[in-house]
This record gives sequence, structure tokens and C-alpha cells, in this order.
Amino acid sequence: MSERFVFVSLLGFCLVIAFLLSEKLQQKIKHQQKHQKLALAILVIILFGFSLKTISRNRVWENNLSLFEHDIIISSNSAKGNSTYASELYKLSEDAEIAGDTALRNQYLLQSVPYFEKAVEIYPDYSEALVRLGNIHYKLYGDYKTMFDYYIKTLASNPLNADVWNNTLGVLSFNVNEPNYEKDIWLQFMHYAPERVDPYFQIGNLYYFSSIANADSAIYYFEKAVAITPTNFELLFQLGVSYGNKGEFIKARENLFKADEINADSEVLRYLGMTYGLEGNDEKALEYFEKALALDPENEALKQNVITAKQRLLI
Repeated sequence: MSERFVFVSLLGFCLVIAFLLSEKLQQKIKHQQKHQKLALAILVIILFGFSLKTISRNRVWENNLSLFEHDIIISSNSAKGNSTYASELYKLSEDAEIAGDTALRNQYLLQSVPYFEKAVEIYPDYSEALVRLGNIHYKLYGDYKTMFDYYIKTLASNPLNADVWNNTLGVLSFNVNEPNYEKDIWLQFMHYAPERVDPYFQIGNLYYFSSIANADSAIYYFEKAVAITPTNFELLFQLGVSYGNKGEFIKARENLFKADEINADSEVLRYLGMTYGLEGNDEKALEYFEKALALDPENEALKQNVITAKQRLLI
């Protein structure tokens, strides 16, 4: 409840008490000695009562968990209170996970769920509670679909929530292999944050790496991503390759040259050589194959590209 903020308001309370004891009480009790004794007695009673309260409250402040657990009883209808207590349990679950105690981790996570749910019931747009409820479903049950349901609810009121974006990128990139589902998730993310590059780039990647080539769709999303982030090496490289796969070699080179300006990479140079080779310009193809081989001299594929280009020049 941020009790430290109460100290400011207590200043006014102290001034009122001082005024009553020094001015009003003296008007009622004219005898100086009696007035002093009664004023002192009242002060002692006040100090004694508040001292007892301070001592009892100190026990509650033993640690964060005891503090939040106690206060949730007092503030049971506080979204902040419920989420704060649940978040402390969630933090303890992370500590248990680091220590390798999975059973204790799961225990803390399960304990936190009803408090996070209570917070969301009170305030449906509570980002902290929504994100962590999603995380709990994933951690306990591997249920990433329920996790993303919570994430999407979070984006409705907090479209740039960093935890949602970072976790989604990690989970979809490394732990999910359902391209259509992944596209649907990124499309929903795109709806809430059209200025973010991630959805366009990731959908483009899904088409780019698909077993069924779909260069047009990859190019569509990569171009939108480039409009947002025009100096991303990986994005420019994959856009260039996608244009090359369509046989649009001028556009392919346009993007590959931009990628090369950002980072000297043998694969970029190899694909530049391939675009020239496919156009029949073996001299240029050889030039870029040799540049690529200089960067990666042990690459067998590049060695073969150089040999092939030289042979074609001799024909």
C-alpha cells in the first residue's frame, strides 16, 4: 500500500493534535500544571498505541511475501494487491527454477494463479496479471495457445508490451512448428501494433523458409518490413534472395548490395554472383564468387562456383 506516502498526511494530523493540546486544552484547563500533566498523559497514550501498531506491523514486514500476503487480506478487492502478491509468488517460482527445484516452482506458480485471476477479474486490462497467467499456462502445461490468448488480450490495451513481444518471438521461433498458426498470431499482433517490424519480418520468414516456395508472399511482407527498418542486414538479404527466386535479378541485386554495405558476408556475395550467372554474365559472376571465397576460403560450394564460372568463360 506504499505506507511511506502516509507520512506526509501524518504531518497535518500531528499539527492538529499539537494545536488541540497546546491551545484548545489550555482554554479548558486554566491551571498550568494540570494542563501539562493531562497533555503529557494524552501524548503518552497516543505514542503507546501507535508504538504497539508499529511493532505489530514490523512482523508483517519480515519479507515481501509476508507483507503482501497480509495486505491481500485487508485489500482483497485491490487488483494491484492481488497482482503484487501473485507476482511475489511468481518471482519465488523463478528462483526455484534457477535452483533446479521443479516441484517447488510448480507449487508457487499454482498458488499465484487465483490471485492473478482475481486481479484480472477486478481490472480486465491488467497487463502484468494477463502476461503472467499466459506464462504460467506455458510453463506448467506447455500450452502456448492459451498463453497467446492472454498475450493478445494484453495487446488490446498495451500494444507495445515488451514481455509479450520478446516472449512471443522466442516461443514461436524455437518451440512452435505450426506455420499457419504462427502466421495467424503475427497477423493479430500486426493489428495491434502495425508500426512494429516483427510481424512482417516473421511472416515473411515463414514464407521464405516454407517447404513450398512462395516468393511473392515473402516479398510482400519483407517489403513492408523494410519500409519500417530499412537497414536490417538479414531482412535485406532474404528480400534479395526472394526476388532472385522469382527471376527478378535487378531487384535482387538492389537489396543484396544494400545488405553488403551493412555487412561483408560471403553468402551475400555468392548470391550476387548467382544473379549475374543466371543472366549469363559469367565474368561478373566469377568476380563475386571470388570475393565470396576470399571471405570464406574453406567453403566447398564457393570453390565449385568459382570453377564453374571459369569453365563457362572458356566455352
